[in-house]
Amino acid sequence: MNLEKRFLQIKQILIEHRSLLEKEVLEQYPNSPSPYTNWAQELLALSSSDLIQLENTLNTPKSLSEDYQNLLKKIKGLTELPKPAIKTKKMAQNFARKISLKKRHEIELINSQLTQLTCDNFIDIGSGAGHLSSFLLQNNSKTSTCLDKEKAYQDIGKKKLQRYHPEILKRINFVTADFQDIKNISCHQETTVIGLHACGALSKYIIDFYLNSEANYLLNYGCCFHKMKTNDFNLSTLAKSQPLMLTNHELTMAAKSYKNISQATFEQREKVKLYRYVLHMYLYDHFKSGFTSIGNTHNSDYQKDFAHYAKKYSLQLKQHDSKKLNFFFQTKKDLAKLYIRLGIIRSHFSRLIEIYLILDRALYLKENQTHVSVTETFDRKISPRNLSLMAYKF
Repeated sequence: MNLEKRFLQIKQILIEHRSLLEKEVLEQYPNSPSPYTNWAQELLALSSSDLIQLENTLNTPKSLSEDYQNLLKKIKGLTELPKPAIKTKKMAQNFARKISLKKRHEIELINSQLTQLTCDNFIDIGSGAGHLSSFLLQNNSKTSTCLDKEKAYQDIGKKKLQRYHPEILKRINFVTADFQDIKNISCHQETTVIGLHACGALSKYIIDFYLNSEANYLLNYGCCFHKMKTNDFNLSTLAKSQPLMLTNHELTMAAKSYKNISQATFEQREKVKLYRYVLHMYLYDHFKSGFTSIGNTHNSDYQKDFAHYAKKYSLQLKQHDSKKLNFFFQTKKDLAKLYIRLGIIRSHFSRLIEIYLILDRALYLKENQTHVSVTETFDRKISPRNLSLMAYKF
């Protein structure tokens, strides 16, 4: 894959659709952007199963207009990344104790990814209990430094290793600290720096540490992009030349992208958004109130009428007439459904934003004399933050 070409193609399509992406659809009320409104009308005619299929696969129902289908095909092509065929070594039962299926899946694949490298040492950043390093050090003489700011997690890992694998514990150095505060982690050339689901800006710090160290290898999986600040992305020269200043809304899209949606999840989301959207419309129409967060709600809220929900989550409406609130809901629910469909269209771009961020990091590494690869490694149904960024120095 040509990293530069793919990056520029993704950047261009994101620029073209900024009016839809840079803020939540509901924040545009009472306006509705064109041509997306026409496409949203088309989605209203689809069944829930068709909508779920569309969200999960970007496959285009024939009933959609040609320009919408063409956009979907373009997005689908740009989100396709190499998927390496990796044979994994399954985790033995004694290793798998109290490790989630998701974590086991990730560790097994990373272990297989790293077997091809001539390294004898790891720096495992954000290591938690050290499950990944423990598996990487099985049946060999390699060593690892596990760095995490949460001592409680490390104590859990130490206790487990002391009980079941004391010989591995001897080869792991647990360091309790915030990675940004560490100045003297020493390593040699046969070292791999690892960041598994490095949260927010941590991926940037890990990459800079790697580039300034003696370590030959890097493996990074990013996540929690919504926690980044503007100086944590657009790292590469290609990005800096005309920086795409992504909003927190867009970064949040990337952080939540590529999750397979089930029928149950879809149906619950429909209920939640319908009440939430109509509430926003009421507050806007009557008080000119802008978009506000209402925090966590409960499933039981959606089993009752709209008036109950509105009064519970908006202090302004405590004394409002329930009949008037419910009447407003009836008059606005179809428009709210249209906005929900606009949200589905907006979600098509989520994975593109994530790939933009990962390719920017890859190009930054490439500019600093490293060989780089970006692949889709984990099974998205198990771990949707599955983009692997690997690098090794010339």
